Amino acid sequence: MLIFNSVIYSGFVGIILSVIFPGLQGTFTWQRGFLSSIIGAVAGGGLIYLTGVLGQLAFKKESMGGGDVKLMAMIGAFLGWKIAILIFFLAPFFGTPIGIYIKLIKKEDIIPYGPYLSLASFIAMVWGHKILSLLIP
Repeated sequence: MLIFNSVIYSGFVGIILSVIFPGLQGTFTWQRGFLSSIIGAVAGGGLIYLTGVLGQLAFKKESMGGGDVKLMAMIGAFLGWKIAILIFFLAPFFGTPIGIYIKLIKKEDIIPYGPYLSLASFIAMVWGHKILSLLIP
């Protein structure tokens, strides 16, 4: 249920690596690598933050933790904005069945989302570009 800041902040090494190795972001210049990494951090963190805000408006209680926002920002910084958006849509496929089980069978209200973001990140890291090429020809 906790994602420690020390882990999250160390993950922003992705921005530095994108400057040194712009190929991580699928580009050849350090400026584009840097920009893609920053956009990825904002897109990843922003999507989860917006989801949390909308969830709080709809359910009148906190629906997304701050650690999830920082985790997705870190992932976006490493993998770029396209993969961050893919992860945003992949994670619910893993989390929903277990979330339903936890809510209906165990009768618990708090469901950790970080593990599903992490699993979706692994899937997207390995097969993300192939998945995107199938979705966006």
